[in-house]
Amino acid sequence: MTITTEHKNIQESGLHEPKGVSTAILGQVYISDGAGSGSWSTPPLVASEIGIERLLDASSVASTQDPTGTGDGDAIQVEFGPAQLTSSDPVNLGVDGTLFVNTTGLYRIKVAMQFGRSGGAGVAEMLFRVTVNGTQAGRTIAAKIDSADVDSYFENDSWLELPAGAEIRYEIMRDSSGVNQGGLISVTPTGTWAFAPTAALRVERWSS
Repeated sequence: MTITTEHKNIQESGLHEPKGVSTAILGQVYISDGAGSGSWSTPPLVASEIGIERLLDASSVASTQDPTGTGDGDAIQVEFGPAQLTSSDPVNLGVDGTLFVNTTGLYRIKVAMQFGRSGGAGVAEMLFRVTVNGTQAGRTIAAKIDSADVDSYFENDSWLELPAGAEIRYEIMRDSSGVNQGGLISVTPTGTWAFAPTAALRVERWSS
């Protein structure tokens, strides 16, 4: 008598490794060819030996960065300390905080800021945006600061495909619906810990 057992009903102890596993090398996976077969090969992300190149780390040395009033006309551009790199590099940073993209590529841009205020009463409404070649990119970020003892930390980390010639700027303003207070603040620890800047910027590039 012949007993037939469907493969799906075989107990775990009776199952075998996938066909071809005995000759596959360390790190390989089975990739289907879409035609009922396939082969063991190194995953594409390993095969291409992808790397991430850090291009610059920058941070402001200013104690504060404050708009001069409320509304669009008194917005300011955020700066990230001294200029870095040159136009011959994939990107370079201007002393005013402008990030210049000189080579088309996939970039990781990480920006961090500390919103706060030094005094006054009422609620300050701080706004933040990014512009590319003078046009706002993405949404506006808001932070409400209701006293001198409150701050709000903001961080954004994004991978972006950027063309050569792009100029990226970060701007903050005090919205006219709030009081004329607030901006970016720094903190200098009393101990041995490092300075906490008003704003910091990191740029990395995908390279393979």
